[in-house]
Amino acid sequence: MCFTITEIKKIHVMRMSDNVTFSNARAFRDCIESLINDEPIGVVIDLKKVNFINSTGIGVLAMAHNKLQSSDKRLVLLNVRPEVIRVLKIIGFDSLIFMTDDEEKAVAYCL
Repeated sequence: MCFTITEIKKIHVMRMSDNVTFSNARAFRDCIESLINDEPIGVVIDLKKVNFINSTGIGVLAMAHNKLQSSDKRLVLLNVRPEVIRVLKIIGFDSLIFMTDDEEKAVAYCL
């Protein structure tokens, strides 16, 4: 799994370039845990190139949301593709995690 990390105003932005499957879910979790441990004021995950996220990956998003929320910080999903939004809506993530296609809004939500 490939991702790039940038920082905007103490907010980590993780841009993913692959689907989240069983074979790469651990790398996904490790990267997100590392970002959270760096104590940002928020984390934005850009899913523009992600067409599929399995249940393990959804669990990682839930873990990240809970860890950040317990410290009054936020997780935002950016550029979520329709096929991924469909799955996230089924399990109710759309009411827990802010999703947007606008990077400026994603960053502003974390501030």
